[in-house]
Amino acid sequence: MYLIAFTIFREKMAQTSSLYTELTVQSLNIDGATEEKMYILEDYVINNSPDFLLIQESKVTSDSLPTNLEMAGYTHSVKERPSTDKQGGGLISYWKSDIPVRTWENPKKDKDSKVKNETHWMLIDANTTKIAICNVYMACESGKNKGFLDWNTAIYNELKEDVNTLRDMNFAILILGDLNGWVGKLPGMEGNHEKKNQNGTLLMNFVNNEELYILNQTNRSDDVFTRTHYSKNGRLLSQSCLDYAIISKEAKIGDWSFSIYDIQEKDGIQTDHKLISVTGQVKVMRGGKKNKASRPNFNNQEQNNEFKATLRESIKKVNLMQFRNCTSTKQAEQLHGLIHKASTKAYKTKKRSPGKRKRKLNADARRIIDQKKDIKQRLEKDPSNQMLKQEFILLKQELKDTILNGVITHRKKIRLELALNDPNKKTFWRLLKRSPGKDQGITAAWDENKKIVFEPKKVKEIVYNSFKSRLGGKDEPSVTSKKKDKKATKIGKALSKPVTEKELEKVISEIKKDKAPGPYGIYGEHIKYGGYWLHKFIRAWINTMLKEGSVPEFLKQGRVSLLYKRGDCLVPSNYRPICITSVMLKVLTRLMNTRLEQMVEHHGFLSQNQFGFRKTHSTSDAILIISAAIDKAKMESMDAGLASIDLSAAYDMVCRTTLFKKLRSLGINGTFLAIIEDYYTNDSVVYAVNDGVTKPLFMTQGVKQGCNLSPLLFNLFMVDVVDEINNLQLGIDLGTRF
Repeated sequence: MYLIAFTIFREKMAQTSSLYTELTVQSLNIDGATEEKMYILEDYVINNSPDFLLIQESKVTSDSLPTNLEMAGYTHSVKERPSTDKQGGGLISYWKSDIPVRTWENPKKDKDSKVKNETHWMLIDANTTKIAICNVYMACESGKNKGFLDWNTAIYNELKEDVNTLRDMNFAILILGDLNGWVGKLPGMEGNHEKKNQNGTLLMNFVNNEELYILNQTNRSDDVFTRTHYSKNGRLLSQSCLDYAIISKEAKIGDWSFSIYDIQEKDGIQTDHKLISVTGQVKVMRGGKKNKASRPNFNNQEQNNEFKATLRESIKKVNLMQFRNCTSTKQAEQLHGLIHKASTKAYKTKKRSPGKRKRKLNADARRIIDQKKDIKQRLEKDPSNQMLKQEFILLKQELKDTILNGVITHRKKIRLELALNDPNKKTFWRLLKRSPGKDQGITAAWDENKKIVFEPKKVKEIVYNSFKSRLGGKDEPSVTSKKKDKKATKIGKALSKPVTEKELEKVISEIKKDKAPGPYGIYGEHIKYGGYWLHKFIRAWINTMLKEGSVPEFLKQGRVSLLYKRGDCLVPSNYRPICITSVMLKVLTRLMNTRLEQMVEHHGFLSQNQFGFRKTHSTSDAILIISAAIDKAKMESMDAGLASIDLSAAYDMVCRTTLFKKLRSLGINGTFLAIIEDYYTNDSVVYAVNDGVTKPLFMTQGVKQGCNLSPLLFNLFMVDVVDEINNLQLGIDLGTRF
């Protein structure tokens, strides 16, 4: 079997204003996603770490869904094989959870289309980068398969509509998969056979009419075949090119290359297709969960000094005046890019040797795979050797038995536990946490029919809908055309004034170490150790936002980790949401909070009876007052009672419109308030589930979890409630001392 992989080639970086990252996409016809094959495939993924893995001919249906489709660190989506028509093959698409991907289906597509599951689009829409990647499978052309032509024609018609729609949305197009087409000896594919079949004609018509390009033509190897067909005893029967990577001109065709790698020979997966790889870089800001091994070693002072020096030299090449004239979004992108580039150079991580890699396959399975390779090579030299043929067949069966007997997946353990025990017991939760590579997030949940769901896609939907109903979020961002009022009073002007060097340095000194990075891979230590020049440009960036009254759109999304609290671990509401936001943005919000806090305390905006989230007040003060009230009631023989209210999900219930109105009534306005309002406009969160994330939930109410400003904003929101209670003149008068 051969596997198709491509990676976007390095673009010329004339400026450092963009953030680049490597991107690798791979495609594979797996010829049936069996337990055995998926287990070996996961071993391949662990050791090669592609960004995308697109699988065709999974032969997965709703009645035969494998239990081991999850891969640690990856999000996946399944397109089921049409059970009523054997033309379809079934698709599974994987992508790394830290890549900002959303699946897409053309709204113009016929809902009753028989071929709708034969294509799967994944969109990367990040800042200046817009890439649409499609996983596709075409029916095989054969005498037994009479309906293939009409079937594939319908797929190409839908693909044509998709390509045109995505182009109108300014996306570059990448299409990968098993197209089952013979196209003959194209330029760059002179080693291919001369035959051209009907599928090949459909393919070439599609490519030519839509102005696309077949990346296979850039292959610099003599081997052009992506399918190698062997007999059951290992003898080579035929070779052909059926798998393709297709690209649009918008993706800069000349910067791409193509090569083929025999994954069956080297990794032992029993299918008949090869691996193709292209390497390069694109403008994509990665987010999501990071591998602990990739964390820079900030305890190494030598590396810290190198990071600081490298960053200084890069920043000094940037014209500060030109930087100041850019938008805050452009500035943020440039700063992220400079930090990442310097960090990559300074904090070099040692590559693990093959012997130290974490392998899913046990030693017996690896030994059998090596034996199969040896016998296969001997069979090619001596195809009539019956003993070798028989040994090859026996080894195939032994490999299958070894893998299946040695694999008791985490899902199976859970299901067994559920069959024997109450799912609320400690054993169930212990099993959930035991899964390697998983955090304490949700791996299973109750559905609407009170059945336990394990399939990651469904679990994500349950989690998403749970928080959506609780928080009142929306699936899509709101259309907002109303301009923010930037008029400022004396207080507003004071809050909105440019930040000083002394202010910024104090805020940076308060950044905590050894914390998780923000969604875009920047740690607090990057800011702390960045030095004078980085801090100078950060100050310019903050001052731009204070001038604009806006926040970069890509920084508005937070990633929420769900930590189990108590109760039924299958219920999303029993998890504590912890939101992780951009470290760069935390510098801004911490600075704004310091200013606002000083202003609020100076003008006495808060009630004297508010004790939470205040430096000069504490819960002990409240306890002292209660104790004093009880003592006075006893002394004066008065009846006394205590009313206590527990505000459930208090942060989440804050009405933003009321909050902003309250701030404005206090004179908190100008670009300072405009920043807060913009930060809360079309902001979104994604929830971490099964090492992946849900689709973005756009918030409509509440203050942000984990934001430095939130406690103070909540206090200001509640001040009218406290004043109203005071105006009732209930309770015991303790005098002015309290």
